[in-house]
Amino acid sequence: MTDETTYGDVLARNIRAARSRKGLNQETLAARMRALGYTAWLRQTVANVEKGRRRATAEEILGLGYALETSIAALMKPTDDDKLVTFPSGRSIAAWWVQRSAAGFNDSAVEWNDDIPGFAGPREAALVELAAQGGGDWRRVNQTTGDVSYYDPATGNWVKRESGEPGPRGGE
Repeated sequence: MTDETTYGDVLARNIRAARSRKGLNQETLAARMRALGYTAWLRQTVANVEKGRRRATAEEILGLGYALETSIAALMKPTDDDKLVTFPSGRSIAAWWVQRSAAGFNDSAVEWNDDIPGFAGPREAALVELAAQGGGDWRRVNQTTGDVSYYDPATGNWVKRESGEPGPRGGE
């Protein structure tokens, strides 16, 4: 597996894997989708989604979760083998951040300064993982704004520190 993958590829691979685990062929999955009201779904639709030639809509992902008897999160989550997930802009974030997001956590892997994104890298993902496992408190500095944030493993979020306020252990 390559280090970088698009999120569309993650979703396509997970749909294909879930269908395979259930022992369904593409026609059966298409029939299940039609039974849920997705009338345009044919075997070719399944093939195109699984090959990344067609993007599934949010409504279709809901239906796929039920048709495949799995969770939406399972369809959306990168695997542990994935290293980086690439945005259409070409910028990437560690797949670990996307796994956390699919599980319902917003760890601020992308922080905004108006309409300019700042991206967390693999180093920050490793620090968050370490902190979440009880490895200590970690801080990061937004390279765009200079804001200092600390990771709070209790909430799973980055918490901005106000100017002059001590860090979680009383210092920087």
